[in-house]
Amino acid sequence: MKIGSIIRMNRIKKGMTQEELADHIISVSYLSKIENNLLIASNQVNQLLLKKLEIHGIEGSNYNWKSYYDNWIKLLLESFNINEINQAFQKLEEKRKCIVDPDFIINIEIYLIRHYCKEGKIEAAYNQITYLNSVSVDFNREQQYFWNKFRGNVFSLKSNLTRAYISYVKAKELMHYLYLSDSETADLYYSLGVTCSGLSKTTDAIFFISKSLDIYQKNYNIKRCSQCHVTLGISYRRIKNFEEAIKQYKLAIKLASSINDFSQVNLAYINLSHLYSVTGDSKKSIEICEQTLSSSIQINEEDRALLILSLVKENYKNEEFTKAIAWVNKGIHYLNKDVENYEGLKLEFSVYENLLSDRQEHLEILIRQKVIPYFKDRKDYTKLSNYSSLLSSYYAKKKMYKQALDFELLSNNALRNLIEI
Repeated sequence: MKIGSIIRMNRIKKGMTQEELADHIISVSYLSKIENNLLIASNQVNQLLLKKLEIHGIEGSNYNWKSYYDNWIKLLLESFNINEINQAFQKLEEKRKCIVDPDFIINIEIYLIRHYCKEGKIEAAYNQITYLNSVSVDFNREQQYFWNKFRGNVFSLKSNLTRAYISYVKAKELMHYLYLSDSETADLYYSLGVTCSGLSKTTDAIFFISKSLDIYQKNYNIKRCSQCHVTLGISYRRIKNFEEAIKQYKLAIKLASSINDFSQVNLAYINLSHLYSVTGDSKKSIEICEQTLSSSIQINEEDRALLILSLVKENYKNEEFTKAIAWVNKGIHYLNKDVENYEGLKLEFSVYENLLSDRQEHLEILIRQKVIPYFKDRKDYTKLSNYSSLLSSYYAKKKMYKQALDFELLSNNALRNLIEI
């Protein structure tokens, strides 16, 4: 990246106007030409501007920071320990003003998008994208690759899977011009595969996840292998290859158990339970959920709530209403006591609470005014269709056929959106 782009980027970051930066150094029009790389300023002018921006060492040769930079980048790709990643960044931050190469200055700003994603600071990551937009046209191919990939990460976390997919595809188109490590290549394929799965691009999901799995297996990355097997299980379940899906889930459980990755074990069991529910084996589905909840395996908040919700749905489907109500009460008590967020889960429990209590008016208002908008905003057409269909069936049983038809049409429209994705 050219020095003018570095100056513009850091001026914007500091919230300075061109007038403030140029003051007592050069004219505003001259600075504008420098920032837009329309002319090359003298070394003296550049140094004065950089000094005012508190950037040192652009023309120097001190590479003491390089090992800290490399370690931070490696951890951002491979580590799941946010404390370890933050410590690595703090060490780099201490050396940051001594960085030599302008491209590395930009690289750090780009990788900060990934760093914020790792910390769960999604808005900070999105703001970093906005901040870098003005200089992104000057990125070299490698920077464009990571720029697009990390944009995909952010859009994925913001549940905008369509934009995530577009960004990942742009990164994929650039990877053939670059020398990327096996870990980096596998990570992009994995991200693409998971996104395709979320968009119900099932064939593409299987293709990309299988490519990433091949690399992870060669490098003995057991955690990632187990994650790949879960995603493959979901994909094979969607195309009704249930035998292969079960095989993938069991492989995921075996691998995750070997490294005590209880969250991944639980995720595999949740999906395995759902598979048995889809295939009509409700007894097996309930058995898996109850065994997982009562086991000594550590269960995080979201997984516990999902397992309880699965038991609500299965018992309701089987017309075991007393059991369903008991699980609803447990779920609501648990969410109100221990979980502050998870708005979607709370809405789902509320649906069944009203459904089982025969609160017809409350149920319709809840689904129309809260549930449908919530899942529609997140483009979760599967749940949008499911809950519209659920309300349609409820009205049909009450012989309220006009209302039943309205919600059946809504369910069908959601399914069409799912297919069009």
